[in-house]
Amino acid sequence: MSIEANKRENVLSHIFQEYTNTVDCIIYVNYEKQSFEKLQGKGFWDQVIPSVGTFGDLKSIFFYQDKSGSTISEREYDPFITPELMKEEDTHGNIIRIIEGIEHKYNYFSIHLDTHCTAIVIKEYPRTIVKDNIEHLKMDTIQETYLFSMLVNLSTDECMNSNTTELSSDNQVYQKFRYSEWRNTIVNLFHEADHATFMKISDPEYIIQKLTEKQRFIYEIEMKNLQGVFIWVKLIFHRIVGFSRENPVFAYTVVDIDQDMKRLLTQKNILKASMEQNEKLKVANQEKNTFISTVSHELRTPLNAIIGMSEVILREDLNNTIKKNLHIIHSASKGLLTIINDLLDLSKIEAGKIEIVKENYHILSIVNDVCAMIKSRNEEKKLDLHFNISESLPSVLHGDFIRIKQVMVNLANNAIKYTDEGSVTISLAAVPLNDGYVKLIYSVEDTGQGIRKEDLPKLFIKYNQLNVQANHHKEGTGLGLSIAKSMIELMGGSIGVESEYGVGSKFYFELPQEVINEKPAGRLENYSYEEQMNNQQYLFRAPNARILIVDDNEINLIVAENLLSILELQIDTADNYSKVMSYINRNKYDLIFMDNYMPEVDGIELTGKIRALENNLNQNVPIIALTADAMTGTREKIIAAGMNDCVHKPIEMDKICNVIRNHLPAEYIQDL
Repeated sequence: MSIEANKRENVLSHIFQEYTNTVDCIIYVNYEKQSFEKLQGKGFWDQVIPSVGTFGDLKSIFFYQDKSGSTISEREYDPFITPELMKEEDTHGNIIRIIEGIEHKYNYFSIHLDTHCTAIVIKEYPRTIVKDNIEHLKMDTIQETYLFSMLVNLSTDECMNSNTTELSSDNQVYQKFRYSEWRNTIVNLFHEADHATFMKISDPEYIIQKLTEKQRFIYEIEMKNLQGVFIWVKLIFHRIVGFSRENPVFAYTVVDIDQDMKRLLTQKNILKASMEQNEKLKVANQEKNTFISTVSHELRTPLNAIIGMSEVILREDLNNTIKKNLHIIHSASKGLLTIINDLLDLSKIEAGKIEIVKENYHILSIVNDVCAMIKSRNEEKKLDLHFNISESLPSVLHGDFIRIKQVMVNLANNAIKYTDEGSVTISLAAVPLNDGYVKLIYSVEDTGQGIRKEDLPKLFIKYNQLNVQANHHKEGTGLGLSIAKSMIELMGGSIGVESEYGVGSKFYFELPQEVINEKPAGRLENYSYEEQMNNQQYLFRAPNARILIVDDNEINLIVAENLLSILELQIDTADNYSKVMSYINRNKYDLIFMDNYMPEVDGIELTGKIRALENNLNQNVPIIALTADAMTGTREKIIAAGMNDCVHKPIEMDKICNVIRNHLPAEYIQDL
């Protein structure tokens, strides 16, 4: 049974170089697999320990000898009874074996490699040296890794420096000195601010308490070396086998960790700086998103008036000049709204709060809307528009059709924007996939300016507009393609571009969609469906319905009332809490439109007050939010507060008509 190559390499490089030819045995233990492998062995240990085996086998080998040996007390070999001791930290101890009638003493060291693996090193203990009957740890095989090491007997206040001596069969005289004197001397090697700490951790009573609880304890601190330079060291207090309050013998070592610690501190400083920077960026991003949300909200109110009132006036019988000018105002306002929506979408994407809402939809309904929008956009340029829509498209799919349409329109609008003459071709096809899915392939090809090869990688970067000098007169924020890419990727698709500078470009996306009805959609020219909206189909009459519109802004009230006047509704308006309560206590309403931000009592609070009214005719009236807040979560917040639906400002007639149709009793609706 072989060990993992990288673990073996670790053992060979970090242990063999320390112990090879100086030890009797090296064993690799894998606690996860409950197995061991002998990496080196000689003499007695090579005979009694097989090449591989289980941890239980190893335990038996250490506890019991063959007929020529003796049984070993389990009390002395806790690490082999409880392997978790070795798994958690380095351990050490002594092993006694009787070989050919002679007692041999061995040191063993378990060296912790990782959470699952340990190396056990066995070395014969010099038989001629037993100091004051103390079974103590002699680190002659690894002492070169320490700056300083010594054994301490707290009961006699005695310590002996051992890191510069090599124990052998010769009689060795140790330099003795008092532990208490040593503490008072060595403390001066630490920073003055650390004196109290060192005196605490080196206090005999503190050491006895700590080493009674666990095998060792460690403290990292800065200390002067022989050259008088402060370096980082690790102070290790390690109990000796048989340690107790009555026999308080421990090993004290100092390990040089200066390079590792400085590297770690550098990494910590870098990490800390990075975290602080990230926190600053996070705060800045939150502030930016709040700013965008606030600006969006404030801009939507005047845009609501411009778009709404221009639409109301366009219903009138006007001369061509006035009508043309109003169309320009209406179109320009919609363009500004698109920019605001782009900024909001970007803010949502960066905050990870963009919503992908999947619904069943007719594929040709999207195409029909996209074609209508593109034709409207092309009215001034008079480019040749071509629509290659596959007749084999599945008629009904499942996905976020609003986001899909948004990307389709974005790519087509860009093509028209950057094409001054020639044509724009829009194509849509579907390739079958497995498990009831198809891959939609949408492309927009133009004969516009094209894109330089070196500029292609920059296309989908936010705020980026190519060839600014030539295109400075073209409207836009440089966000459209970045948002389109994020949208398509969020829906599981991909987006790309092919272009030749001076010839034209082709933008495309591929997007998987679930098939709901695989029946071919057919020709776009023949398409019609019940939900299809044009300038009149969403309209109806409801002269018997009474509604209340609540908004603290007088302009918003005028816009809403004028927009809805075509439906012949009975409309009341209120601009504050007192008027609202007066109206609902006198009249029965079929619908209430409520601004959700008002200074005295906001729409959410006012909704709660209406819902709390007892024996009031309007307690359960449908309440629809009229909101300029288009951030993620607004609709959920509104619904949770007791409202029934929401309409965003600027008000779009098709959307508000659909909401009214959905919430008014059916008998009130009179189709035109």
